[in-house]
Amino acid sequence: MAFRGSLYPEIRDLPGRMNHRMPPEGTIEEKFARRHDTNLQKGGVFEQIWRGTVVTTNSLHGQGIKVAGESNVIEGHAPDGAPEAIRVKGASGFALAVQWHPEWKAEMDVVSKQLRSRVSRLFALINAAKLHCANHWFWDSNAPCGFPAQHLQQDQAR
Repeated sequence: MAFRGSLYPEIRDLPGRMNHRMPPEGTIEEKFARRHDTNLQKGGVFEQIWRGTVVTTNSLHGQGIKVAGESNVIEGHAPDGAPEAIRVKGASGFALAVQWHPEWKAEMDVVSKQLRSRVSRLFALINAAKLHCANHWFWDSNAPCGFPAQHLQQDQAR
């Protein structure tokens, strides 16, 4: 696990945890169906992406975070406490991870569409900020640069 964290190899074996693995039976649509809510940290990046503190996800995984690494911030949990949404604190730009499959039916699923839309917008903002910084560096090496979190809030207002 990144940044000296650790994983449970099989979270369904832990007391009080649900089975997050893909069901062995059913159609592919049934296997990738939304399984549970993910509760998002108020004020976190993921709450800002979805503009709410709960999303319903198609969580399909066996492993789970046991100890978050030094720079990993868990911002979303399943009802059983399993971490589902993680960001990397201090990453240049941003680094986000989820334990579900937003790529499944991404064009039709509202949760996936919102994630894709917001991440695409953030990439555009980051690239614009980097270009802006590069231009400032070229013309004025004393100009402050970076990608502060306020860009996300400013974009949210649009």
